[in-house]
Amino acid sequence: MIVQENFKEIDAKIKVLQAKKKKMVETRKVQLSNFLTLLLDISGANILPQAVLAGALIDAAEKFQNKNSNSNQKESQQQNETLKIWQEKGTELLSQLRGKKSKNTFRQSDKKDQHDSAKDS
Repeated sequence: MIVQENFKEIDAKIKVLQAKKKKMVETRKVQLSNFLTLLLDISGANILPQAVLAGALIDAAEKFQNKNSNSNQKESQQQNETLKIWQEKGTELLSQLRGKKSKNTFRQSDKKDQHDSAKDS
């Protein structure tokens, strides 16, 4: 009897934890979706076709996953350089996101366009 009650308590705790995990996973998906939407808008990548964006993400994931498992040193070095460039660009964008509120101030082309139009005035 006591053992059976303990199992019921453990099963109940497991169900609660599973429900919490499910909720956390769903919350994380929504946060990631919002973050990606913001990045696409800010970077201007939202004008790219969905197939191009999907392919770029797949390529990025493959490069990241394979960066240390490649036996070809030249290819591995190119992947590391690509990842370094992506990281620098991402770090710059994220630091701008943290420091500024207006969407139009994030993209370099927007800044240049604003500067050029100010000259024309």
